[in-house]
Amino acid sequence: MSVLKTWFEYCRIPERIWKKLLSIGVEDAPGARYIVATNAVVLITALFTLVYYIIFTTFGLIFPIWLYLLWTVNIFGYAFVLFLNFIRSHKAARLLLAFVGAMQLFMISRILPQEAGLDLYILASFAFPFYIFPPEEKKYIYMMETVLALLFVSVHIIPYFFDPILSLDPKYRSYFYFTSLILVVAWFSFIGKELAQAAWEADRSLKEEKAKTELLLLNILPRETAEELKKTGSSEPRLITQATVLFTDFYGFTSIAEKLTPNDLVKELDFCFRHFDSVTETHRLEKLKTIGDAYMCVAGVPSYRSSHAVDSLLAALEMLERLEELSKLKKGPNWKARIGIHSGPLVAGVIGARKFSYDVWGDTVNLASRMESNSEPGKVNVTQSIVDLTDEYFQFKSRGKLPVKNKEKTAMYFLLGLRPEFRDRKNPRNPNGKFWEEYGKQFGRREPIISF
Repeated sequence: MSVLKTWFEYCRIPERIWKKLLSIGVEDAPGARYIVATNAVVLITALFTLVYYIIFTTFGLIFPIWLYLLWTVNIFGYAFVLFLNFIRSHKAARLLLAFVGAMQLFMISRILPQEAGLDLYILASFAFPFYIFPPEEKKYIYMMETVLALLFVSVHIIPYFFDPILSLDPKYRSYFYFTSLILVVAWFSFIGKELAQAAWEADRSLKEEKAKTELLLLNILPRETAEELKKTGSSEPRLITQATVLFTDFYGFTSIAEKLTPNDLVKELDFCFRHFDSVTETHRLEKLKTIGDAYMCVAGVPSYRSSHAVDSLLAALEMLERLEELSKLKKGPNWKARIGIHSGPLVAGVIGARKFSYDVWGDTVNLASRMESNSEPGKVNVTQSIVDLTDEYFQFKSRGKLPVKNKEKTAMYFLLGLRPEFRDRKNPRNPNGKFWEEYGKQFGRREPIISF
């Protein structure tokens, strides 16, 4: 078994050498695919040249000295292409390869009569510029294609005026043609595979970038609005007959912020708001914005759903619970949130031509903000509309009618929590199975929340 393993290791040595040669000049270089392509063309050409040298020797074909010298210069040219890649002169390497390649194509097409099929390599080389030159160097692609076209025409015209360099016994011409055909097909297969691989890679990268872009868009806009923007390029404002707006801020934020460095303050807010993001996602609320220490989200947009008020109260309870848990787990400020919630009609839509912003407007938004400013640390302050929509599941404590800025006195309530029959035994803030059963009957099935 060890002997077989050793034999396999020896068999892989040529593969390692091949990969090492292909990677000459690639490390940390832009356009690595085109560098590898340039190296690959040089190495494959060297392999083909070796094959033909063996064939010519086998058939006893002796070249003139000047042709040997010219071929030697050609070989040094290919070696210098690898050297230019090694010293990171990649553009110069590609141009030299194009020149040396064209020269060799002309040479091999003139060595033997046309019946030997050596001119087929010119046809095969029309794919070569697209393989080694990147899109930003497309002028060289056009130049190379023109040179190849002229070269192909010339090698079919020249035989009318000049004989080939070597004469070939007619009985051997079919062998040479067959060999040329096989090697050209092999070359086409290689180029086709590489170009297809590049196309697949580009398609994969495009899909990945598209997925990233869509994910980024969904972090800014609700899915329905994002889809509308992608299809039509704009999004019409929507009147939502009833939705729920939730505001939070941190009690004593200014005094806490004065004790922290700017960097620590941002880290603290980011840490808390990331948990709020998780809560809003769990309860299907749309996060709209953060302003300083304030966090705003809304349920029931961009499309109405009847569970918007219940979902918002569940989110509020979990936000408070998360802050309590975080204060036990980490050192630092003991953040206490004030939360305000109100339900009512509003308008939702996208504003701005650049840096899109999804927002909501209306008296419902203003009143929800007033509920938050009139709340207390660690409590959820709600309006009569919230109580009317959710008292089947939650308990509230009336605060009476309290003054509200720029409004008449408004009835306010503190959320006490779920009704006893809907509370989880281990954690009263979490809903139990009976709650989800009733929720499903009224609003449609929804998976239970995994507690934090």
